[in-house]
Amino acid sequence: MATTLALLVILALGAASPGAGTAANSPIVFDATPASDSNQTSATFRFHDSAGGTPTFACKLDSGSFARCVSPASFSGLAEGSHTVTVEITSSTGAVPTASYTWTVDLTPPVTQVTSQPPALTNSTTATFVFTSPDPTATFRCSLNGASTQACTSPVIYSGLSDGARSLLIEAVDRAGNVDPNAPTIHWTVDTTPPDTVLANPGNLTAKDVAFFQFTSTEANSTFQCSFRNAAFSACTSPTEEDVPGSGSQVFKVRAVDAAGNVDPTPAMYTWTSDLTPPKRPAVTIFAAPTASASRTAPVPTPQKNPGLTLVFTNPLAKLLTTPAFTLSLHLHAQWSSDATAKKFDVTVDEFPMDSTGMNEQGMSTIYEREYQHSTRRALKLTVYPGTTVCVKVDAIDSVGNTSRSRTACTTVPVSFTPRDPGPPPVKDAKAWRGYYIHLGDQGFESVQDIGDEFDATPTHAALVAERCADCGVVEFDFITFVGNPHAKLHKLATVDLNSSDKSGQFRLISVALPAHRLERDGAGQIVIRAVSGKPPIAGIGLAN
Repeated sequence: MATTLALLVILALGAASPGAGTAANSPIVFDATPASDSNQTSATFRFHDSAGGTPTFACKLDSGSFARCVSPASFSGLAEGSHTVTVEITSSTGAVPTASYTWTVDLTPPVTQVTSQPPALTNSTTATFVFTSPDPTATFRCSLNGASTQACTSPVIYSGLSDGARSLLIEAVDRAGNVDPNAPTIHWTVDTTPPDTVLANPGNLTAKDVAFFQFTSTEANSTFQCSFRNAAFSACTSPTEEDVPGSGSQVFKVRAVDAAGNVDPTPAMYTWTSDLTPPKRPAVTIFAAPTASASRTAPVPTPQKNPGLTLVFTNPLAKLLTTPAFTLSLHLHAQWSSDATAKKFDVTVDEFPMDSTGMNEQGMSTIYEREYQHSTRRALKLTVYPGTTVCVKVDAIDSVGNTSRSRTACTTVPVSFTPRDPGPPPVKDAKAWRGYYIHLGDQGFESVQDIGDEFDATPTHAALVAERCADCGVVEFDFITFVGNPHAKLHKLATVDLNSSDKSGQFRLISVALPAHRLERDGAGQIVIRAVSGKPPIAGIGLAN
């Protein structure tokens, strides 16, 4: 865009002379001319001879030729740029008075540049606009909300604004009068009203270790900030979850932030007292009642000394076959208890065939299961038949729903008292090999392995349903390492002496503590329960942790 300043040049006799429209010795005076900067492509000049008379005038445009003209003289179709009109008085004497006028035609509009403005949505009641133009001579006009444009200068500041939508037009105007046709109209909205946060009821959180919350805002496009246990507010989204660290007083707060940046001054809040302390892990016992009976009395056994592990083993099959058989008619009771906080119990009773995986030939489960959910009972009568294993699993539940760790107790009821032959012992041991045993490996009571996670851990005690009598003998719990390896070793874990002066003939539940640290140290293996001496009358066996 041309910015050349037009100069009024009055020439007399070919020389520039001072003056405003006239010059010394030049009678030509310009009465009307275009502005020094103009956006018009036509121009009109008025002039006269100050000496009076009616002289003859000649005019030329730029470098064109003189042609006779009269005042007013008009020129059209002017191109953008600088132009000069020269007027002379024709004379026969040779002296030609001359006057010239130079101006600029500018058809290029200026550009408006806004360098700072408020955001489209703001909670500020003050709006500041900073603007400029590449044309250093440009001025500006502003129009607020469609009103008439008024001259303005940068920066323009409006303060004390109320809530609502507004617009401001800012346009640059150059000295030729050109107006920026692409002048921006800036729209913005003032919003100083904060949103309100709505928190949905999360329900009963007393026994929840993870709390879930859902919330909304009264204003669309709001974001949210959350605080748990009076921590600093931080960004969050709905739904959100919080890990409850333990029992005690808890508080959750959430506040909405609208698109204008207004923050809810009254966050939504939910408070509760959590109780995450479960009842004590229950104790579960299985005991025999009434007395078991046998078909005939066993002979009085002769105690044998332990000859050590260095002797050659003799297969005791013949002795086992000569042992008289005992039959069993036994009722079992299960009972359990926890601490005072336990109000109900979940009880699961599983019964399945001994020495099986709990599956029949068709691959169907042969396990019989009963469940008592949220029961207030603390004892149960078990109808168990010979040749089955029964396991009772109990969870204690308090008044708010906290559940204890499970405890499981198991007992196996053999088909008879006749010891079974499990095959040669895994170590060279001349002890009478009486076949009551529990394997933790791939043989023996495999279904004991399948009843649940209780037996994935190292057992801490074993149980016998056995009779004490004058000649009942001694039962030993042994742990065998490296099963199937000729270098396997046998370690004695516990001994139960059933010899007693008690002649009641009643079977009792006998709990046997096992050295868990020894089992953990020795690693993989199997636990064997066997008769060291005599013919111990055993009605059931089991493990628990």
